[in-house]
Amino acid sequence: MYQSDHKSAIILNIAGLRPGMLGPFGNTWFETPNFNRLAADSILYQQCVVETLGYELGYRSILTGQHPVTLRAEGQTEFDLSLPELLGDSIFITDRSSRTVAAIADSFDRVIQVGGSSTPSGLAESVEETTLARFFAESIDWIGNQPKASLYWLDCQGMFGNWDAPYEFRNRNADPDDPESPGFWQPPCFFFNATTDDPDLLLGLQQAYSGQMVLLDQCLGILLEELERKNRLDQTLVCLYSSASYPLGEHGVVGSYQPTLNSEAIHVPLMIRWPGKKTAGVRNQNLVSPRMVTDAIRAWFDSESSAAPVPLEFKLHREFTNLIPNKPAQAVFSIGESSDELLESMQTQAWKLIRGKEHQLYVRPDDIWEVNDVYSRCRDIAQSLGALMDTGRQRLIEQQPLLKGMLADVLAYGLE
Repeated sequence: MYQSDHKSAIILNIAGLRPGMLGPFGNTWFETPNFNRLAADSILYQQCVVETLGYELGYRSILTGQHPVTLRAEGQTEFDLSLPELLGDSIFITDRSSRTVAAIADSFDRVIQVGGSSTPSGLAESVEETTLARFFAESIDWIGNQPKASLYWLDCQGMFGNWDAPYEFRNRNADPDDPESPGFWQPPCFFFNATTDDPDLLLGLQQAYSGQMVLLDQCLGILLEELERKNRLDQTLVCLYSSASYPLGEHGVVGSYQPTLNSEAIHVPLMIRWPGKKTAGVRNQNLVSPRMVTDAIRAWFDSESSAAPVPLEFKLHREFTNLIPNKPAQAVFSIGESSDELLESMQTQAWKLIRGKEHQLYVRPDDIWEVNDVYSRCRDIAQSLGALMDTGRQRLIEQQPLLKGMLADVLAYGLE
């Protein structure tokens, strides 16, 4: 039996979510009513950027509160968890293999594998047969059957798992003149050449992705309805985020074909629903990372009152409350790597620099899709951001904050 005064938190990580495909972030191509509902009751972060695309490294970063660069530093092998003491168990529910989650399993009291009872071989005939529906159904059962647990962390492969929504879901968003939607069900992963490849291929990918989003929205709605039916939302913190976005051909990359730190890979949705909807409908413009989830968990469980506190009154982390960004104090440093390349990016409110085999520089937030590379025209800005990146990396290795002080005005506000 669930106790109405028992504090709990549900953290939902759905990998591969693109903010631009969700209604709360501006999508009007198709409807996502349950994402809209959650966003209306939440603090919605417009500029959440992941600091690494690595699965294990990303989780270790969130669970410890440490930047991925700090965790990768030589000799830095053990860190204390930054999560608070919980009154009940912490349960990690995942549809990934035991081998994949082995490195983070010790961080939770229990790790539950779900969704592995059958292997799909094509598109599902019904919603109930889909990979996403099975994940949510089994997760809801675990949440219901373990009412005394305090933390439920739902880790879903999402768009990096099977794209097996019924075929009709893909056609819902197709215009009469569009080519027939593709019938693949495995997550696409390849290089797209915008010069030689058929652009209809990308349209088909978008249609297939939209079908998965319609399915996912339905699954999210069932979870929210179940929590509401059991009167759990007044004492349950709900956080939804994504550990990585999903490129759909931008900059030549589809899926996880190769590492990229462009926005289509590292800009992700983040919604934090405070119990009792005390911060409903808030849009936050600060530059943040998924480590904000850790701050939310700590703020909820560390508060003395059993009633749902109001973040503004509890003086939480400034990213919770500042609707107008403090631009000179904000930057996000992200890393990615492959067998032959190390990628780094530094993003402020005005600029984004990506360093790899080829360097790129973009004006933010005007160039939201990062199509106009101004690196060759703004070498001084690139040099300044590069120096900031170098000193920031060293500071993180030494377990210091990324920024030593305020950003220069040109890096924080851009060129006049």
